[in-house]
Amino acid sequence: MATRRSYGRARRWSGPPDLISGQVASYEHFLRQGIPAAFAAVSPIYAPGRDNLYIELADPYLGEPRHDEWECRDKDLTYAVPLKATGRLWENGRLCQEVELYLAEIPLMTSRGTFTVNGTENVLVNELVRSPGVY
Repeated sequence: MATRRSYGRARRWSGPPDLISGQVASYEHFLRQGIPAAFAAVSPIYAPGRDNLYIELADPYLGEPRHDEWECRDKDLTYAVPLKATGRLWENGRLCQEVELYLAEIPLMTSRGTFTVNGTENVLVNELVRSPGVY
């Protein structure tokens, strides 16, 4: 006699999958490793027509947020951190000037996978674009 198996019921419910953790981890990877890699790819920046004069962007870092997440929602602010780096001006192989540069405000992702921009929570949704061809 054959053994009877029922696949109609799950033995235990493990709960819904955590789909947000992948988005949050990917954004944190971008902040920690992607931004420094982008700086390394474009630095140094040479002056047009002058090979002996260039700017080096080094040591990018994120500052602290000015307001916490809930304060940004209450006061219609953007939950973000400043992106800063060290800028060095080189001429003829010698360092002329070194300053700290304020470059941009980088929005922070909340633990819920959203961005708070002007007090409103926004979610980025990827859109798949169809390629031309036969379907």
